[in-house]
Amino acid sequence: MKFRREGPLVALTTGAWNPAIAQKLIDGIHMRTEVSFDKPLLPVDFHTEVKKTYTLLQSIAIFCSLGALAAIVLGFSLGGVRALIRVMQGKPAATEPEFLRIDLRGIGPKPFNRPEI
Repeated sequence: MKFRREGPLVALTTGAWNPAIAQKLIDGIHMRTEVSFDKPLLPVDFHTEVKKTYTLLQSIAIFCSLGALAAIVLGFSLGGVRALIRVMQGKPAATEPEFLRIDLRGIGPKPFNRPEI
């Protein structure tokens, strides 16, 4: 077994090699550390960041608008369907006023009285 180390790189031969051939093979390897990129490194463009932020905020606004529209459509359709079914049965659309409003006239249980000590 023969090996050679140059910095963080290691060349190694193992197996049934003749020692002279293994050493020749190791000596024939020229190691170098090289880092390459397939895209050039450019500084961050300010307009690109603004465009990405604008696109994100626009997407959030569209999503919220669609959610609000869906809530309004569902509310009107479910309430309208209920009223339509009642009218088709020959009943008024709304007959339970206490169901449709909260009675805040003050009629209710008497307040709790504490006994004097």
